[in-house]
Amino acid sequence: MHTGLRRAAVAALAVSVLAVTAACGGSDDGKDEGGKPSASAADPKPVEAQPLTQAQVKAALLTAADIPKGWKADKDLSTANAGRDEFQIGTADTKAESCQPVLDALVGGTAAPKPTRGEVIGFTRSDVGPWLMTGVLTYPEKDAKDVMTTEPPAKDCLSVPGDFEGDKATFEYKELTVPEAGDESLGFTLLANVIGTKADPGYTVRYDYAYARVGATVVALTQLSIDKADTSALEAGLAAAVAKAEKAGAKA
Repeated sequence: MHTGLRRAAVAALAVSVLAVTAACGGSDDGKDEGGKPSASAADPKPVEAQPLTQAQVKAALLTAADIPKGWKADKDLSTANAGRDEFQIGTADTKAESCQPVLDALVGGTAAPKPTRGEVIGFTRSDVGPWLMTGVLTYPEKDAKDVMTTEPPAKDCLSVPGDFEGDKATFEYKELTVPEAGDESLGFTLLANVIGTKADPGYTVRYDYAYARVGATVVALTQLSIDKADTSALEAGLAAAVAKAEKAGAKA
């Protein structure tokens, strides 16, 4: 069973990275042509945060040294091995198909802005989890802010019947409080409650999501667990990811 869960964990963030547009801004560094001063120079406006370069994105990516002991890098959970399938935790039943967006990832959903560039890496504590995916995704600043603008699901979509890896399941949305980090942060939990049978008992898979924005960059973490979530690792990872994104962005 855990092989399928590993694939789901990979896709949870990697789809955002691998869906980047072919035109990612080129070498434009935002300077005025001819070096002429802007017409608004006398009335300066707040400087818009710029997307990170690919080198800065890689510098901001977490390593095993950045998260609590007991976790190790998992080469299968990386950008290179992510695949290109759209991430869905599961598929809502036909009668509840309007709730499908609840089961799709916040970053990388079909309606979400696509990042200019990004990288993901994953960690695990054991062959049966939990798993932690972390990503650094950079955008034009407006798009980064839009990505972080979410509304809670409608009451009818807080519990969604559907399919999980071929089994009947009920998906539950729950709020998740995460520490304040970066310019803004948010979190939520999705539970996949797989319905058991006499021959095969049910089980619950938990997905904890934590996001923070640092200027034009979004750091994203997804923890997947079966038995028990490691909340301290998720929170420590978020804090470390924000610190590394801030440091990388300061090195222009």
